[in-house]
Amino acid sequence: MNIPEQLSDVLISDPEFISVAIRFKGTRVPLQALLETLEEGGTVQDFLSDYPGVLPPQVRAVITFLESDRRAVLYQELPKRAQ
Repeated sequence: MNIPEQLSDVLISDPEFISVAIRFKGTRVPLQALLETLEEGGTVQDFLSDYPGVLPPQVRAVITFLESDRRAVLYQELPKRAQ
């Protein structure tokens, strides 16, 4: 997966690193950890408590992007009005 330009300040994927997983910049914490926490019903605060190296603005940027991306997908799936 390529990192969207909007998230290039908060996420990184480095082929020189042991794992090429996308992770939060300045940490070894994979993005997948946040997604799994949220999917399992955890909160952002739970995630930040478990991974104190990740900064709240980094998480906010990812969530904001995911929400806007989801809205775009939903909008594309809405039936088009007859013109």
